[in-house]
Amino acid sequence: MKKQIVFLQLIFMWANFSFADIGSVDFIVMRMDYQTYQVKYLYYFSQPYDIALADSTEYSYHDLYFRLIPAGDFGETSVRSRTTGQLVYKATTIWDGTGEHIFPPTPGMNEPHGSGHSEAVLKFLDFDEYFWEEGDATRALTAWNEALQNAPLSLFGESEYGALVYLHYFSVGAADPTTAEWITIFYRIVDEIVPGEWKNIGATLPDQYINDVHVHFAFEDSIYTATRQGAFFSENGGHSWELVGFANDCDVNVTVVEAVANPWVDCLCEVLYIGTEEYTMIPEDRKGRIYRSMYEGAVWENTNFPDTAVTAIGINPQNPKTAYAGAYNPFYAQWGLYKIVEGLKWEKIMPLPFEERLFRINCIEVSQTDSNIVFVGTDQGLYMSLDNALTWNYNLGPFNISSIQFFKKKVFVTTNGNTRSDGIYVSYDLGETWQIYTYWLFCTEMIAGQRLNPVQPAYFILGDTLKGVSVTRESPYNWQNISETLPVKQVTSLAYFFQRPTSIFAGTVNGVYKYGQVHTEVIPHYDEKITQLKKAHLIKNYPNPFNASTIIQYQIPKFSFVRMKIFNTLGQEIKCLVETQKETGSYSIKWDGKDKLGNNVVSGIYLVRLESEAFVDMKKTLLIR
Repeated sequence: MKKQIVFLQLIFMWANFSFADIGSVDFIVMRMDYQTYQVKYLYYFSQPYDIALADSTEYSYHDLYFRLIPAGDFGETSVRSRTTGQLVYKATTIWDGTGEHIFPPTPGMNEPHGSGHSEAVLKFLDFDEYFWEEGDATRALTAWNEALQNAPLSLFGESEYGALVYLHYFSVGAADPTTAEWITIFYRIVDEIVPGEWKNIGATLPDQYINDVHVHFAFEDSIYTATRQGAFFSENGGHSWELVGFANDCDVNVTVVEAVANPWVDCLCEVLYIGTEEYTMIPEDRKGRIYRSMYEGAVWENTNFPDTAVTAIGINPQNPKTAYAGAYNPFYAQWGLYKIVEGLKWEKIMPLPFEERLFRINCIEVSQTDSNIVFVGTDQGLYMSLDNALTWNYNLGPFNISSIQFFKKKVFVTTNGNTRSDGIYVSYDLGETWQIYTYWLFCTEMIAGQRLNPVQPAYFILGDTLKGVSVTRESPYNWQNISETLPVKQVTSLAYFFQRPTSIFAGTVNGVYKYGQVHTEVIPHYDEKITQLKKAHLIKNYPNPFNASTIIQYQIPKFSFVRMKIFNTLGQEIKCLVETQKETGSYSIKWDGKDKLGNNVVSGIYLVRLESEAFVDMKKTLLIR
């Protein structure tokens, strides 16, 4: 009896990538006669996008899951889509007679389509060990060519697509050749990445070695970087930077900048933590401090962290007054995991009793949905707590854990120990068991950029110290390196803008860079002549944050009608400050923190909106009463 086998192939079309939201996946299924290659049935259908996992009876290959009957046996064969979770093909094989075709339902498209193909480029066609006889492999190539000629690939537009060729026997008896069919499944690949290029946004920073980078969850131009000479903040996308004055002596080695949204104020405000590693006249000393700002840098407080270098910070997103931090000094064999709760007191949680090894904590992550779940990555494995840090489990030793990412119902970690086993590991049961997701060397961090529409596939963004930055759409197979225009490939940290996850920020050993769509417009620096401006724009208001009043500066390039209004973060108009014709020039106006009725507005973030000749510029300002 001939051994049943499958012929699998993913064919890539390297066309223009699409930035459109993905809501469905398209499939073309073709059934052809085994001997004549005549197309018997042709099906085209769409299914809603919904990432699914393979079960224990399936094995995966690219974007499809298979359940195949054993060789020479009878039963049911099914093919399911990873990107929809639904059935794509299903048929049975019986011992004597002819099995049943179940899915797609007959008849589908009855007429073959031989024209209107999209401009596909066949990337590769692999025959390795897929067929039990050389003659069958030759027939498979003929079947593939026939399918390619008759498939209405224009239905996929210019998207990438994959294809599978499968030889199905409806009978295991002597009538095999007369009952067999070539099954070809074409499917549109939805793991598409927006095209763009990298831009250096940190050229004016005094130190180019970036330890950490963070972008505001609501304002793309608000960026923090941690360097060896301090933490720096830009509110204009990196055109200018200012030193964050968290203390009198703030021009020190800042190792960590962490932030989460402030859940207690009705505004787009973040709670910030900054950690340091500082040196003294004694080379072995590694001092450290942690400062916190509950209102996005308006006021800083020293949290009185134990005087040891800070290696990682993890914030409870549901209660940012609670956070975890790692401390490390290898020269004095000092390390520990600390937790701060209400007040400014740190409690030491690790080392655990009887633990004699020296650990360096690389990363800490608190679950967004359940703050009792805390994962701590070290240079020798992963600690996990499901009960608010009361008890801990240990796994993945002795891997060097470089990052942790909670995503939906999964947990991802990256390892970076210069071994062949390094890569991305995933757990579907909160760390009880782990499996390899993608083998990858020199991983520094992976983040999951979820779009605002949760139905759409997220962007998995991976940084390493060899190839730079790579991206996929929730697929372990379809990673695309986007570092062609990134001049420095040694990535130390990653961030993305929450509302547009294709806006990626990479900290490197020589600068901080932003990846995004290509723009040709040149934004002038504030000290350039007004006549060089093509559009009106706002200049930084001062002071910001403010208590009683703030001065808002703006420039108008030519005579035009100008309107300036203040809005709250709900989009409600608070006050109109300017509504008149303006000549070319620079202007300023004071806002006293009152609404249009003369009442004091509450503390929070407010948006200053400038309109002039169909152009709109907007900046944020923080009022603290």
